[in-house]
Amino acid sequence: MRKRTDLAFEALIEETRSNPHFERGKINQALKAIRIASFHEGIPEEELAVEIRLRADIYRRRWPEVELTAPALAKHWYRMATPVQPRSAAQQALDELRRRE
Repeated sequence: MRKRTDLAFEALIEETRSNPHFERGKINQALKAIRIASFHEGIPEEELAVEIRLRADIYRRRWPEVELTAPALAKHWYRMATPVQPRSAAQQALDELRRRE
């Protein structure tokens, strides 16, 4: 009998570019926290992989200069529930100037 693939685990690995051979404990701990949080939000288990991908995308848009890790996504799971509003051209220019300094 073949072991069933955990789609949420696979999505978390892909989105965070984690190495399960070296980071399995941290990945599992983060996924457990994400599962508990998503349960409280009413997200069905079969939709969790998609939700991980969506929230990882929001995380990258919100904090493009910050590395996305499994623990970071779990920590900020609730913050990533709302999409990032598009930044105005003026705000983007200010952000670029700040990065250069």
